[in-house]
Amino acid sequence: MTAWTPIKLPFGRATAPNNRTVSRCSTNGAGVYAHSWAFSPVRTSRTRQIGWSSDMDRATLLDRSRWGMNIAARTMGVPTDLFRPRGVRNPLAPENRMMRMHAAFTPRTSRSSRGNLYGDPLWLGIFDAAYTRVGDYLVQPEGTYFIAAQKALAEPLCVQTNRRLTISRAIPPGLVGENGYGGIIAGNNAVLMEGWPASVLGVQSTGSPTAALPSDMSVPYLSILLPQAIGIVLQINDLIADDLGRGAVIGAAELTDMGWRITAKQASA
Repeated sequence: MTAWTPIKLPFGRATAPNNRTVSRCSTNGAGVYAHSWAFSPVRTSRTRQIGWSSDMDRATLLDRSRWGMNIAARTMGVPTDLFRPRGVRNPLAPENRMMRMHAAFTPRTSRSSRGNLYGDPLWLGIFDAAYTRVGDYLVQPEGTYFIAAQKALAEPLCVQTNRRLTISRAIPPGLVGENGYGGIIAGNNAVLMEGWPASVLGVQSTGSPTAALPSDMSVPYLSILLPQAIGIVLQINDLIADDLGRGAVIGAAELTDMGWRITAKQASA
């Protein structure tokens, strides 16, 4: 196709018409139509609509996507142990180990060259998700993560853990008649979950003791992310103990498709 257009210099001075020849080009899978301030053809050519089709079904596309994540994990990841909890006690026990695979974790932001900000436990996982599911633990030298969400054709959303929690429920004495002590005894608590890695971070809100003594300090609240244990429903006033010897009482517990989101009030002696 041949087009004649006058070309202007940067300061507006016209030059003689210049002959430009444009050759037709085609792309595989799409039609291209371009505009430019430097080229405006007088005579336009016919555009040809080219459709795109593929015989690849959803299952094959998902398998290829996961295989690509596997290749990326082998390149940039490290050997990682995959654990799948069975029961409510110690999900990282040797008998719960499923396999060893390569995995890497990147921040949710586009600036993958930087780490997460302080107080943000969420990461995107790079690994072959064909072998994993929501609630699995991934343990590597850099830390322990659990899978919170694993959608098709999307990077798995993982939570980095920093504490191990044991959650129990206080059971008051149920004897009929005279009892020596009618309060709650720690030895009588029923263990609901034991030794579960979780994300435990402080929040800005605090509480004050009701006694309001001069020496009283504000009591901090904790934000806890934890996988779901099959058959366990956490309730308000359940007791939490971590691997540092700290205690807390659940003030709110929300079960979502990504696990438990808990707000707990730290207990003080």
